[in-house]
Amino acid sequence: MKKIIISSSVFLMLVGALAACSTPQTDAPNNESVVEYPTIYSTEIQAEEYPQYPEYREYPQYPEYPEYVECPEYVNYQEEYSEIVINIPYVETLPGDIAVQYIMFMNDNLYARTAFTYRELETAEWLVETLIGKGFDSEDIVVQEFTLQDAFSTLSIAGTHDLPTADDFMLNILVHAGEREVRRYSQNVILTIPGESNKTIIVGAHYDTWAFPGANDNASGVALLLESAYRMRDLDNYYTLIYVFFGAEEVGVLGSSYFLSTLSRAEIYNILFMLNADLLFEGSYLLFTPGVMVTGVQWGGLVGSNRITRAFENIALELNDLHDDLELFSYPEGLYRFFSDHRPFYMRGIPVIMFSGMYRDDELGFSRRPFMFYLGYGEDGRPRAIWTDTYRDGVFISHAGILHSWRDDISFINEHWPGKIERAMWGYGIFLEAILLQRYT
Repeated sequence: MKKIIISSSVFLMLVGALAACSTPQTDAPNNESVVEYPTIYSTEIQAEEYPQYPEYREYPQYPEYPEYVECPEYVNYQEEYSEIVINIPYVETLPGDIAVQYIMFMNDNLYARTAFTYRELETAEWLVETLIGKGFDSEDIVVQEFTLQDAFSTLSIAGTHDLPTADDFMLNILVHAGEREVRRYSQNVILTIPGESNKTIIVGAHYDTWAFPGANDNASGVALLLESAYRMRDLDNYYTLIYVFFGAEEVGVLGSSYFLSTLSRAEIYNILFMLNADLLFEGSYLLFTPGVMVTGVQWGGLVGSNRITRAFENIALELNDLHDDLELFSYPEGLYRFFSDHRPFYMRGIPVIMFSGMYRDDELGFSRRPFMFYLGYGEDGRPRAIWTDTYRDGVFISHAGILHSWRDDISFINEHWPGKIERAMWGYGIFLEAILLQRYT
């Protein structure tokens, strides 16, 4: 039976093969076979099963990707808006008058405010009382005490670590104090005016001086800050303003170095810039020294700039145009020529600007004011240079300046240069207010 079945199968296969060979060829299109067998090889079914594959491979936006990265509109936007747009605020009452009154009071009643003495402490107490009398809350005022050792341990911030021991500073303190008793402490007086932003502006001036009235050095800077704080008190300030009256500047920027060392990393990061006011009418040229430290450049080298320090320049130009009798001079090199409380902040890479009214010499450039002297003898019998205002044989010229001498007295300054103090306090008052009210973001 099996043989019959196999034979039948073979017979059928042979018949089929002969029939296929004898079938004539036609000109029918090849796709007739697709029509007869619409199975998984159908074009329609394949499209439904993989609908996005052809579109993805032929995606028309892909070649435009490099063009998007180098979009020319983006570059132009950066160039056009990289600098800060300056807006000079309208000031109804011009500054200066209140500041002059403060200078007169400190000159006559708080002279010889030497570091680490009770007269310096008395001045700090007067600052607190004055601020409270102007309507500030005592909670916004801090008296920050520090010892010589406290401040000395932070001096690497200011780049003054070349002095080997604290004994050098103590000797300097004793020389300045003279016969006055030396205390263990000095102090900073700190006033905070809250703003909308957590970004802060530090406005500083030292209140200690040599054993002289110190009208120029530095009642001028202190008075500028006191008047500014009073004027800014009731304004809607965008930035938080921190006014710091530094102690112990004259013996090595101790107060400012210590203040900076107490700030947290976040507080330092939030400092927009530091403004320092010192020697506002040593000379008739109203200088400002904007700059930021260049990475890798030592003190005394190239002074850098950024959009904030360039904004200071533009504010000064606007003010010079608005006021015919005002002329503010930019002098970035003064940042390292003038040793003052801006230095610790500058050394930490914080943008700074210093106000300082100086004399201008054709050979020396901006410097202290020159005076005539002749050689004589002091009360102790030692030879010394004696100041004179009249020419005589043997007279020589020295750029000794007003500061650090008995000439730093409001009576002497007004006698020889009438109106000089009023002009300086008015000019720097306008400049300071415009800087504090400017938006830097």
